[in-house]
Amino acid sequence: MKRQEFFHLWRELSNFEELYQLVLVRCGIDNPSDLTTRTLRNNVSKTSSQISERWDKSGRRMNTFLQKFEDWLKGEDFLLFKGQLFHLNLKMPYTSRGSAGRPMKPFQDSSMKTKRRRVRDLVRDHSASKLTFAAGVALRAAGERSAANLVSEIATSHSDVVRELKNLREQQSKQRCMTPTEALALYVDTKSTSLSYKLNRKKALSMGHLLYPSYYALMKAKRACIPPENTILVTETEKRLRSEIENKSQEEQTQDHIYTIRTLIEKRSEKNKELYIACLDLKAAFDKVPRKYVWKALEELGVTPKLKRNIKRINTNSTGIVN
Repeated sequence: MKRQEFFHLWRELSNFEELYQLVLVRCGIDNPSDLTTRTLRNNVSKTSSQISERWDKSGRRMNTFLQKFEDWLKGEDFLLFKGQLFHLNLKMPYTSRGSAGRPMKPFQDSSMKTKRRRVRDLVRDHSASKLTFAAGVALRAAGERSAANLVSEIATSHSDVVRELKNLREQQSKQRCMTPTEALALYVDTKSTSLSYKLNRKKALSMGHLLYPSYYALMKAKRACIPPENTILVTETEKRLRSEIENKSQEEQTQDHIYTIRTLIEKRSEKNKELYIACLDLKAAFDKVPRKYVWKALEELGVTPKLKRNIKRINTNSTGIVN
């Protein structure tokens, strides 16, 4: 639709909404998308303002207006917006209401082969620069300004910049995050703490490296290494062996203490012997050694019954284990 045709519609209809609906009919658009609606309404409003301004300059006289702005009216299509022609009357995929079959998938969910087939006409009829610019404008209209800026930057950047972006993307794709088991092995080997691990992971993420798994995954791997309690079975034989080992250890410890104090007793006079034997019993009590080993050792030393009674009287309040 040229501006001249739109001008005659503009003169006949003063209401914007009626003018917009008539343009839809002339363009053959039945169910416009949100992007098409916004783009078309903006162009109708913009072109109406331009015509109104030129109409006032011509004194609202038809002959003057047509003569003065003839080139402008016959120039570019009135739907030309910022240098990019929007094809609003693109052929829609044919879907017969009465025909059976599989419904057509949305474009973003289709395979690469299907996408190439659908855009084949666009690629054939338009250059890469036009399509790139159209993609940027469409993204901005949809509110995706960051994506639109990225498309514009790639389209206008030097080939070296594009090559650097490609190399960076390939390097990032080659990076591999450690498994929780590998991270746990590193955590143990380096004797790290929870704070140091979290700081290292945060620093790596800030530099764009997803190297360390989360601390929660690390602790989950640690718990998986510990067998449950119900899998540990202690037999009667093991209990008996442990008891014998403990008793043997206590007996050896008592014999060492007795040998040390016996040496001291032999060097002392008979007057101080009772005191040292009492110390021997107290030593055994404080070391939590069964008292029977102490009395057995005293019998080997030839202690008289009278001396034993005195020792027991001295150690009445002893904290030792009496067996």
